Amino acid sequence: MTTTYHLCVDVKGALLAPPSEQRRVYDTLLRDGKPCANVEEYRSALADLLADGIKVLPMGKPCDGFSYEDGCPGHPKEDD
Repeated sequence: MTTTYHLCVDVKGALLAPPSEQRRVYDTLLRDGKPCANVEEYRSALADLLADGIKVLPMGKPCDGFSYEDGCPGHPKEDD
């Protein structure tokens, strides 16, 4: 049996990323339903998430059991 894990982004890691990488990520981060306008707004949005206790963000729709503190719990899959 194998286990599948869904990807997530570490919020602290995203804040420490170089500006070129931050640009890629902030284009997909929504704030009030809109993409962030600039890096400063992106960094502020990430800081707000951390203040709310959110440590990781799912890459896409959260899977069953996803935790905003620990990420994907893993999903057993029968080997083919």
